[in-house]
Amino acid sequence: MPLLQSGKVRLCVLTLGHAFVDCYGGFLAPLLPALARHLNVDLATLAILSGFVGLLVNGIQPLAGHLIARQKFPIFLIGGPLLATVITLMGLTHSFAIFAALCFVSCVGIGIYHPEALLVAHDVSGDHEHIGVPFFLSGGFFGFSVAGVAATQWVAHFGFEGIWLLAIPGLLITLFIYLSGLPRLALHPSVHSEEENSASRFGFGPLLVMSCLLTSSVSILFTFLNAHLEALYGVAGFKAGGMALFLMGMTGALSSYGWGWLSRRFSRFGLLAAGQAAALPLYLLLIRSASPRQAIFWSIPTGVFIGSAVFPLVATAARQSRGLTPGLRAGLVVGGAWGFGALMTIFAGYANKFGATVPQILNAGAGFIPLTIIVSLVMARQEARSVRSMPPP
Repeated sequence: MPLLQSGKVRLCVLTLGHAFVDCYGGFLAPLLPALARHLNVDLATLAILSGFVGLLVNGIQPLAGHLIARQKFPIFLIGGPLLATVITLMGLTHSFAIFAALCFVSCVGIGIYHPEALLVAHDVSGDHEHIGVPFFLSGGFFGFSVAGVAATQWVAHFGFEGIWLLAIPGLLITLFIYLSGLPRLALHPSVHSEEENSASRFGFGPLLVMSCLLTSSVSILFTFLNAHLEALYGVAGFKAGGMALFLMGMTGALSSYGWGWLSRRFSRFGLLAAGQAAALPLYLLLIRSASPRQAIFWSIPTGVFIGSAVFPLVATAARQSRGLTPGLRAGLVVGGAWGFGALMTIFAGYANKFGATVPQILNAGAGFIPLTIIVSLVMARQEARSVRSMPPP
């Protein structure tokens, strides 16, 4: 279909695919309290499962990125969304083991989609990657945020019965990906030569550290906020938590365009430091909300500055950094970073099992934000020095 094969339309289709894949990936965290009752297990066990699922889905991404650096795997763009929908079968079982298996199958699909889709998004964006890549990444934030409100509202009104119907949009977007010709699109994983890499202003290692710190605070907040609010305010808190996650994701997705625009005019690392400095007090105000309405209110400005909003700055910087192949960098900066955040979620789940309260865990999550600011400032200074030392054209 020629209409679906223009660059802009392909970017939109990729972004929709990203939205639905991450939507299914976002079902687990907001439903933890309800799933604990549905599966008759404790919250800490589900939090640990959530961490392992996140670790697996993000661990798969560097592997997929490494594979596509050597050979094209167009099946990833089709198989990813298809497998991701499997999580919607959760309502058909009360077995924790079967539910865990569904989660792991789904996260394989989520993991294999991201690296190849990110590289294709770079390619179809051309010279406008500072807008195209944030647009693509924003799809994931939109999808993840919609998951919070869609899943919690469905379960609050209907329980887990019929939740498999939410798989239909994922099946439809898979069809559109096929019709758009994206799986047949030739990738160029070596688009940055070794000479270009060596001329980059910063190495990939420090960038990966910063992205891991960014995702850790976000992962802990998104995993435990809903349980925290339900414990405080009951069903009203559970619904408010889903809405808060939705609004954080939506405002984060929308503000990512603004961060991308600003990165063409200011140092991206300086912007990261400023954004996280603003995020810290807002994060603390959110987790200390005195009512469900306050939580919903504070989620909006928090979403503008929280790590997921500024994450596209890291993703575009990874493409321009030196070291490793573009495919492997794409897999690590997304999968490796969010995998580290999942690992922190696992530690938090075990901490909860051994007596740490949910408020204590959320407070600890805020501790990653000052570390992110420090690394951002160091990288901003490193980039400024390298610019001053470059010979004039």
